[in-house]
Amino acid sequence: MATARTWLVSASMVLGIAGAIDRAGAQVLLPPTSAPPKTPDYVPPPPAPVVPRTAPNAATPPRPKAPEPLPNFDFKSLVERDQAGNILPLKLPVHRAALERNPLIDEETKKKIAAAVSERDGQLERLAIDNLDVVLKVDDNGFAKIEADDAKAEIRALKALGDPIKPVGGELTTVLSKSGVLNDVQTRSTQKIILDYTKTVFSELRTRKDAEKAASGEKPGDTHRPTGISSARMVYMIQVEETMGAYHHLLQDASKSVDTLVKGLALPDDKRTASSEVVAGVRAAKDDEGKLNAMRAFMQKIGAEPGREFLKKAVAARGK
Repeated sequence: MATARTWLVSASMVLGIAGAIDRAGAQVLLPPTSAPPKTPDYVPPPPAPVVPRTAPNAATPPRPKAPEPLPNFDFKSLVERDQAGNILPLKLPVHRAALERNPLIDEETKKKIAAAVSERDGQLERLAIDNLDVVLKVDDNGFAKIEADDAKAEIRALKALGDPIKPVGGELTTVLSKSGVLNDVQTRSTQKIILDYTKTVFSELRTRKDAEKAASGEKPGDTHRPTGISSARMVYMIQVEETMGAYHHLLQDASKSVDTLVKGLALPDDKRTASSEVVAGVRAAKDDEGKLNAMRAFMQKIGAEPGREFLKKAVAARGK
């Protein structure tokens, strides 16, 4: 039925068009147009599909394992006292002294340490010679002479003095650990020996400082940092003690031929007597400490530039 109707509508359209051709000006009747579809009410778009998260290609790295507890071991403390109960100064830088006291370091490792330390000593001597102006300040109680308005200013002054002569690579134990000379247990046991010493020294320094503040009548809240040695300053002194130790060792070597080394040394007129004085001082010294003190006084008197020349001559004379 729908097909016949459609065909009839089409046929009438043909006849109407034909009649219009015969009757010019006659109106052509077109079929009625249907109403446009009603615009639907707003329909929100469907939610975006949920895409499951995929695992990353690379496997998640495992968490680092906690270090194994140190085995129980006995060691002789670096803290030694005189008859009055005062802590005796160490004869070696604290890291070297701790390595010597560590019972967990075997003979094979000791040989490796000796080789590494020998190479390090050459680096430290060069560092001391290149920065002799700083070395002379430190050797003249430079850290103790610092005076500051507050803690921040004190730290800035300590860093400015000590940083130029800090050993490259950091403290000895860290260097030996990173280079594979010390294993993990040997490294941490050495650090334990060092901590046993520094905790005691720092604690006694703080106690002494507190007593000095109380005796001086210092008011609470006073930020002034006076001269002297404190636990904070001791930290910076430990950082450079290997460099200072290399410098003193170099002076002890030079004392053996000081009369030859001072010949031809370019000194200003006001310091020319220093050469004869140091020769006399070394000859008069009764022990190695006395000789070292005479050499240190000589270096303070002649200053950085002539001192640098003197030390380079001492290094060059070693192989002769």
